[in-house]
Amino acid sequence: MRYGSTHHGRMNWTAPAGGVIGGRAYAFGAVAGIAMSTVAAGEGFALVVTGITKALDVKATDAITVPTKVYVQANGDVTADAGGTYLGKVIDPVPANSTAKARVIVNGQ
Repeated sequence: MRYGSTHHGRMNWTAPAGGVIGGRAYAFGAVAGIAMSTVAAGEGFALVVTGITKALDVKATDAITVPTKVYVQANGDVTADAGGTYLGKVIDPVPANSTAKARVIVNGQ
């Protein structure tokens, strides 16, 4: 994986083994963001690292309220478990024991 310059909240990356799926959250080391396109391994893509996402699948054991911090886990799930890489804060609530669509302020402090 490599990255290039940042442009309007995006970083250019090369997809890892298995490629990436557009609209899903990914973490590369300490950097988390949303892939802008679906590409195969070794192809370039833009990773959105700031801004407000369209609705992402967010998994919750306990209810997630606004503005809870969410993280990308090693398996690609987005949850409130701080064991992953920080992604941002939800701006839509997520009910307990569910996977629901929620918008996220990527890298929102």
